[in-house]
Amino acid sequence: MLAKSGTAVLTDTQKVLAILETSDMAFYQTGSRFFGGTTSKSDYDFFVQDEPFITTILEGWGFYRLTHGHNYNDNQCVAVYRKEVEFTHIDIQIIREVDVKIRAQEILKASCPGYVRRDGLSMFPGQDRRGLWEMAYKMAILERRENALTERLDAIQIGIDMAKTVPLP
Repeated sequence: MLAKSGTAVLTDTQKVLAILETSDMAFYQTGSRFFGGTTSKSDYDFFVQDEPFITTILEGWGFYRLTHGHNYNDNQCVAVYRKEVEFTHIDIQIIREVDVKIRAQEILKASCPGYVRRDGLSMFPGQDRRGLWEMAYKMAILERRENALTERLDAIQIGIDMAKTVPLP
């Protein structure tokens, strides 16, 4: 925060981050600030669930849609919106299935500790990053399916156990 006449004044970056943090929508951090390669020149990367109204809200907050020039190697990404602030920018990816993206980036962070180096640059070229993300998405989707199957099997087992306790006529 900047001090001005004894009053705290927020920078444009802090104002936008505060809007995202206090919004009713869930914005999730990604990029170097999530993976741990933050530098003084790092931008801010977030993602949000694709909803019919999300683009209108982002545009109302001063974000514009990137039509090209972004490097999000992500098959879940529907669109990317950007807002320029001070000496950096804030990007928000609109994602098809947020729960899958959350789990996929957790998988990448845990299994590829060198995904982002300390200098903030990815250790993997663009096409390799795309392959890593696709693999992580597939793992997250398979994990979700396995969990759903386990829940169904548990419910069936409960039914079987209950049936065993009911006396036959």
